[in-house]
Amino acid sequence: MDDRNPRAFEPDGDLRGAIHDANQLLAAIVARAGLLLHDPQIEDWRGHLKSIESAAQDAGALLLRAAGRAHPLFEDRTSLLEAVQVVSRLILPPGRQRWSADPQEPWSLVIEASESLCTTVPGLELRETLINLIRNAIEAAPEGIALRVTAIGGTDTHLLRILDNGPGVAADLVDRLLNEPVSGKGEGRGVGLHACRARLREMGADLRLVDTSDAGSTFEIRLPAAPDSSDDAATETSPGDAVRVLVVDDEATVREMLAEVLAEQGAEVVSVRNAEQARAAFDEGGADIVLVDRNLPGIGGDELARELRDRDQSVAIVLISGWESTSEAEKIDPACIDRYESKPLGWKRLQEIMRFGSALSRSRRGN
Repeated sequence: MDDRNPRAFEPDGDLRGAIHDANQLLAAIVARAGLLLHDPQIEDWRGHLKSIESAAQDAGALLLRAAGRAHPLFEDRTSLLEAVQVVSRLILPPGRQRWSADPQEPWSLVIEASESLCTTVPGLELRETLINLIRNAIEAAPEGIALRVTAIGGTDTHLLRILDNGPGVAADLVDRLLNEPVSGKGEGRGVGLHACRARLREMGADLRLVDTSDAGSTFEIRLPAAPDSSDDAATETSPGDAVRVLVVDDEATVREMLAEVLAEQGAEVVSVRNAEQARAAFDEGGADIVLVDRNLPGIGGDELARELRDRDQSVAIVLISGWESTSEAEKIDPACIDRYESKPLGWKRLQEIMRFGSALSRSRRGN
């Protein structure tokens, strides 16, 4: 279930704790993968690391969605080519380490897409749909299948066409597959295509079954085009002069991970585990940006944010949490908290937080 579903449940303490702990571990995986992705010595492994990072991000989002919790959708620009490449490394033919690029081979995947084609649909939603389509194709043709994914660019809309040479969609499912919770594999598992389509439609996209026969099927995903961005190069840079960041989180794994990634991005980082240590560090050296976990032991993140705001009106304060309901996430005090973020925080989101916080603190100081 997702947070839009009124039937979403409230997990008991054990389940809530398990989801929280799993999300913390996923946060560490996302950040470590991000660090490695920016190491020039691992070029041969870059694609696999990107797939690991994306899978961990998506898993964190799906965990919280299943429990009816809010979670940000990471990207506002999703590369069609990258989404297909990531999924092609996650969903592999049975017993194979990779897809063949030769369409005459029994397990082949040909990708035809330009790097420049991007959509405003978040990567999670596009990848989830592609995973369903490719996994279904594999399960429908256990002896082998040839897939071709083609991206066609347009001014306002891009088209992602997925063609396979499998046995086709069963006649009794053709009109129901995208509109009802049905499965050609008996009892349904995971998120079905109807749910994927519903979420895509909420974002101005759509999924259609264009053609199916015993010679194969063709699905099309219509996606709103993202506007050209002149800031792409800037997304890989630090915000400028060294920024002092105070990280406050009682989870050692998350705290150390945030400190390492932010330091790699050029920040001067001080990391502490509780409000008492945060006050001392702030009084000693101040900060341009504070990342504070909402669920600190003792004095919580909200109260600490109010104290730090009283000490310095110019500091940018970002409240982070691994577990919040939609209503709780909205209950922040804008007078002391400038931004709210849910874990896991990957490389790009931390970069954006750095740019946001640095610009905000400079403007408040008149710089």
